[in-house]
Amino acid sequence: MAWGLSALHIFQALAENGIGTPHHVIMDPFQAAVYHNAALRTLGELGLGANVEFYPEPSGLVLPRLAAEGRQFDFAFIDGDHRFDGVFIDMFYVDLLLKPGGIAVFDDMNWDGVYLACRFAETNYGYQQVAELAQPAKGRGTGSGRPLMRAYRKPQQAVERDQPHFVPFFEDFVSNQFGDRYTASTLRYQGLIALREGRRAEARRCFRAALRIDPSHLKTYFRMLRTFLPAALVRATTGSTKAPH
Repeated sequence: MAWGLSALHIFQALAENGIGTPHHVIMDPFQAAVYHNAALRTLGELGLGANVEFYPEPSGLVLPRLAAEGRQFDFAFIDGDHRFDGVFIDMFYVDLLLKPGGIAVFDDMNWDGVYLACRFAETNYGYQQVAELAQPAKGRGTGSGRPLMRAYRKPQQAVERDQPHFVPFFEDFVSNQFGDRYTASTLRYQGLIALREGRRAEARRCFRAALRIDPSHLKTYFRMLRTFLPAALVRATTGSTKAPH
């Protein structure tokens, strides 16, 4: 929800389209801690406080409850966790909550996680693009050439899917966006897992292979050095392990 700018635009659209009693469901676990309830205060001052159903919780916890209650919506604006798993969870539950023909808008499509979740919605759920906001010449984030925002329409009838398979949605993305860099990232990740589990020789092989592909990645040199340290010291200096990206 942040400062409430998106919420204000949504309320403006509802008013312009003749919605007599607009209702907007919002979830944001950071509204109080980070934004000092700025958006909630603004909406209250505009007389819209009673039209907001606000949850100070992550969307990944709220959306399943709304789905379990059988709630249905015409429109969803997805702008939360930009990592693929976070956006995918939002998209999955938004699909359950949207009425057939409803609209889902994804913000920050120039982020890889958002882009991939959109690709999944297109290829596996049959969502059709209806509008997008182009990225300015000096856009923020990564993903050159992608729009900043894209709107999709949910199909009137659910796409019949071939269980238990899914339609691939990432091959072109991996080869076009990353190439060898993706392979190096995967090797680094596998090396970290091996290092954390005490398989130092395997970790060393992974790091060495990653460095052959990407010798400019400085952290990999330090990780390689750690494969020569005593196991107890390695465990003490090994933090959380993130998936390759």
